[in-house]
Amino acid sequence: MAREGCSIKLFESGIFTLDGQNRGVPMRNVYRWDIHADRIALSHERRGVADAVSLFDLVIDGSDDDTLVNVEAHQCAADAYSARLAVQPEGFDLEWRIIGPRKDERLLYHYRIR
Repeated sequence: MAREGCSIKLFESGIFTLDGQNRGVPMRNVYRWDIHADRIALSHERRGVADAVSLFDLVIDGSDDDTLVNVEAHQCAADAYSARLAVQPEGFDLEWRIIGPRKDERLLYHYRIR
């Protein structure tokens, strides 16, 4: 994790394994979280700062101050990416939904303070 002003970068690495598969694929991501008074802007910097991809803004869900949802889905080709962030006592959970012609995926990230 790196903090730059009102931005936080999370450097992630691990093994991604699809349900029903025995073999995982190494993965690496960099996400930049830009904190604003009324939203959090999430960007993907896996290919570097110069090639950052703005994903979406997360805003407070009208019914729950501890939950943020994306304002609009992020389109990547035919796939729509959306997310729901739930604040937890020691961090937050981020649930991704990816829907497209050949995709119907749900990814759950657990971020915790150590």
